[in-house]
Amino acid sequence: MPTQQPRCTRRLATGVAALTMALTIGLVGCAPRKPSTITGGETAAVDGDNSAAFLDRVADAKSVTLNDAVTGMCLLTGAEAGGDFATRVRLLRGREVLAGGAVDATAPVTRGQLAYMVYQAADVPGGVILTLTGPSERYCLRELQYRGMMTDGLANTPVSGMEYVAVLTRAKTYMQTGHIRRNRSRLYGGGMAAP
Repeated sequence: MPTQQPRCTRRLATGVAALTMALTIGLVGCAPRKPSTITGGETAAVDGDNSAAFLDRVADAKSVTLNDAVTGMCLLTGAEAGGDFATRVRLLRGREVLAGGAVDATAPVTRGQLAYMVYQAADVPGGVILTLTGPSERYCLRELQYRGMMTDGLANTPVSGMEYVAVLTRAKTYMQTGHIRRNRSRLYGGGMAAP
């Protein structure tokens, strides 16, 4: 007798597929694109049709590596996502999306690093502290949590794949519309119904 998956597992899998598809269409568009080339004749690592596979792979990851986070930020900003890690890092640093300092492609990206990248890429207006001191991982995370783009948590916690895809989706929505839909139940004290 075959076992059947619980309904909540089927709903989660369907939700992940729908979220991945919506993000892919938002980041790439509906029209098929030819893979772009980089110096040396290699094709780009992530472009056009491959971005859906990238987002699907990242969504299943227990923690996102800095290499994957940088690739996703290139997709979010419309920058060339192909080439090697060092090229993408230089590109994002030139756009001030990625902070300076040592980077390791295999290291897990933290919530603070992700918040800094999203804050800079989406050009989110900051509060008083960010305006006075400039962006930092801690205050970028606090600003994005306040705006509902990221959930509560510490800046040094690694980012899971599902969380990363959700944050990218919210950032893309913010970049297109200028606002993000906030979780109303959190604003009104948890389980209470919103007016």
